[in-house]
Amino acid sequence: MTEDFLLRFIFALYLIKFTFFTYIKFRQYKCLKLKQIPDRVKKMVEGFDPITEECFLLSQSYGLARWEFNMVNSTLDFIIEWTLIFTLYYPYIWSFVNLYISNNEYIASVFFVLLSSIITYSIGIIFSLYDKFVLEEKFGYNRTTLKLFIIDEIKSIFLMLVIGTSVLFCFIFITKNLGTYFYLYLGGILIVIQALLYMIYPTLILPLFYKLRPISDDILAEKITKLCKIVHFPLGKLCEMDASTRSTHGNAFFTGLFNAKQIVLFDTILDFPRNEILAILLHEIGHWYNMDNYKSLLISIFNTFFFLYLFHISMTSKLLYTCFGFQLNPETGESYVILSLFSFMIVQAPLSMIISIISLIISRNNEYNADKFCASFGFSNELISGLFRLNKRSSVPLIYDRLYSLFYCSHPNIIERVEYLKMLQKKRPEIPSLLRKSSLEEELMALKEKR
Repeated sequence: MTEDFLLRFIFALYLIKFTFFTYIKFRQYKCLKLKQIPDRVKKMVEGFDPITEECFLLSQSYGLARWEFNMVNSTLDFIIEWTLIFTLYYPYIWSFVNLYISNNEYIASVFFVLLSSIITYSIGIIFSLYDKFVLEEKFGYNRTTLKLFIIDEIKSIFLMLVIGTSVLFCFIFITKNLGTYFYLYLGGILIVIQALLYMIYPTLILPLFYKLRPISDDILAEKITKLCKIVHFPLGKLCEMDASTRSTHGNAFFTGLFNAKQIVLFDTILDFPRNEILAILLHEIGHWYNMDNYKSLLISIFNTFFFLYLFHISMTSKLLYTCFGFQLNPETGESYVILSLFSFMIVQAPLSMIISIISLIISRNNEYNADKFCASFGFSNELISGLFRLNKRSSVPLIYDRLYSLFYCSHPNIIERVEYLKMLQKKRPEIPSLLRKSSLEEELMALKEKR
């Protein structure tokens, strides 16, 4: 097999992947072009705040605008990526770094990553600016100022430089010095780093971008605290986040890998009825009870070792390395670690699609289970109402093509979730055995506010 043939074969795989995903996106395009509310959707909203034709058309229009934006973005990414590969842009960058900056592999690798990212980063910034200040602004969802956008970018770049450079040095050192089974050591180190980042995220990283403060609604805070005690959720800190400084979209989440957790509410949902906020939090607590975070961590660990093992195998192929135009180290006759990693990242992309689909299926199943947890405590109506309110606030499309959902959606769409919750209402699922007690129903009823 020649270098030229291998490169063309890899390109053909990418082209097939790009064509297939473009086909899937056009299936979703047909859904976004509908002008009338389907009967299935009308049936799901019976008994709740009705979805007006105006709201439906707004969600369709917003979804279509995002579809067009993503189509242009992904198409341009594909064209630029392969133009740079075929024109040997990356080998030129490596040669330039070695000639004019440093031939030390560690330093050269950092500058290679920085310089080779200039084009893609610049285009990414242009798309981000358009996304925030044109698309989101048009529909009234953007609250980010240009100054805040620039500050956020500077902070993000700083974090990437500090964390990325450290990880890159560690990656190169272990790969070069720890022998045949380097991928085992490397996998262990990367998992530790990932766990550390997860642990410091709520206290060190998140506050760099958002202000966190105690929830201003004392009654809501008291109800959330009581709810956490009822379900044995180890609440350590409860706060609201000034998400409204950047967007009108709403959400809630918890952080913390071990021991006490921190619940964070976007301030954009604090005007929701308290019952709906409790239902949304019960859904999030369901993820904790079902140990979804730990399941995700296990999947991440598997993926890390699996792809590092494949990277280890790919390093034995000089053809895979040279087909992208890279030259071997003239002193050792070996490949440079960063260039081997770069070559592998290109090749593994079609394979990672399979892993991604499996991860999305697992994620959607986790969402259903978290909804079931919420419904078992009698909050299914409140969750449905909260989901519709979130949907209206964000103009998320109501209709999704099934194949599109399979490949792109980490959550079931709102209609699928409402159908599932209404099915559970016919026979309310049992409360998990570990949380049952005689006074539970009375405690839950005391939390709910009468409409």
